[in-house]
Amino acid sequence: MNATLTSATALALTLFAGIPAAFLAAPAAAAPTVHTDIDDLDGDLEPDPKVFIDAAATCDPVAGITYVITTHHSPDNATGIEMQWMDDNGATSQNLAEQDTVPSGEGVFDVRALLHTTTEFYASNWQEVVVECDTDLPLRGTPDFTG
Repeated sequence: MNATLTSATALALTLFAGIPAAFLAAPAAAAPTVHTDIDDLDGDLEPDPKVFIDAAATCDPVAGITYVITTHHSPDNATGIEMQWMDDNGATSQNLAEQDTVPSGEGVFDVRALLHTTTEFYASNWQEVVVECDTDLPLRGTPDFTG
């Protein structure tokens, strides 16, 4: 049914039956929702700070997480960065370096980076890192299986 016919029908019923047209009209098509991060209509503000982490499991020299933190549009009032990691039980720990390797031990960890300012902080998305190391010791010397 087209909108013109629906509107004409609603108007006719309103005129003759006394029913408000708003109750009879077809619902209007929903306008698409537009999500933007733009709150700077003049274009003269600095972009929002962003922080990212690249993390991976390591087993040498100990089981842990190696990471590098990068930032974009870091503000003048930035006071530091940190890496946080959380184990399956929810226990968290942190390391205050731009890049490093933390001895986390084996397990499944969620890691993220934080950029601190004097008034707030900005966080990266959480990233999962699985640390699983082979515990077999290397052979030393030449084995002799002849008995």
